[in-house]
Amino acid sequence: MLPYKKSLGQNFLLNNRIMEKIRDSLSLDKGDKLLEIGAGPGNLTLFLAPCVSKLYAVEIDESFREKLTKIEESFPNVEIIFGDFLKITLKEELLEITKATGNLPYNIGSPILERIAYETDIDLCVFMFASGTGNRFLAKEGSKDYSSLTVFTKSFFKVEKVLSVSKENFYPKPKVDSVVLKFTRLDNLDKDFLKEFNRFVINLFSYRRKTIQNSLLELISKNSIIKDSLIKEKVKEILDELNIYHMQRVETLNIETLKLLFKTLARDRLL
Repeated sequence: MLPYKKSLGQNFLLNNRIMEKIRDSLSLDKGDKLLEIGAGPGNLTLFLAPCVSKLYAVEIDESFREKLTKIEESFPNVEIIFGDFLKITLKEELLEITKATGNLPYNIGSPILERIAYETDIDLCVFMFASGTGNRFLAKEGSKDYSSLTVFTKSFFKVEKVLSVSKENFYPKPKVDSVVLKFTRLDNLDKDFLKEFNRFVINLFSYRRKTIQNSLLELISKNSIIKDSLIKEKVKEILDELNIYHMQRVETLNIETLKLLFKTLARDRLL
């Protein structure tokens, strides 16, 4: 069986039919430049290489060098990059990539998606995640899985479920099932605005057990020299202006309402 390193969160997909579905969901054509993150022994790489003009396969584990080098030698359009995707330099060639995929390590899937969102212009991603993480990407406001991760993801991408994958399809077998998700980048994004907005959302969701009014009071008071009584008055005015019930909790607010709230607080110099 394949060697694996628990410290790297490695669980290798073995089912060829699922790999075919991942490939097909990318809608690849011969002109595409594709990024594969976490190539492992190259199982998925072999399905992808014949379908694109260029495939960059990133793998952190040097123990797969021999297997991946053989694939690189067999396919002139494949370039293997050994390193941590979160740390490698995104050279000019990598910034021309249009699509990305991979069976992501369960413990670093979210940071990988964040780097793709902010530092590249990749239009379409198909990634596999642990089902719990996948639920957070797909969650709707008001649900227990709705979080700052949901807001971040949906502020950049349209998120769709491709298929569920049983844990029986991996080696070693993980403790939970997985889900394959498709992320399509939204048009006309302002990355600088979204970086500030999502920082605000992360801070706001840290008070998710409180009402939206009390959450804002605590958040603003931490970084303001304005008297608490004045902050409270101003927060009430803003919530009334935006028709947000002050006893609501942050997880009940949809993304557009959160954006409007952020812009209004910034307008009134409360952030």
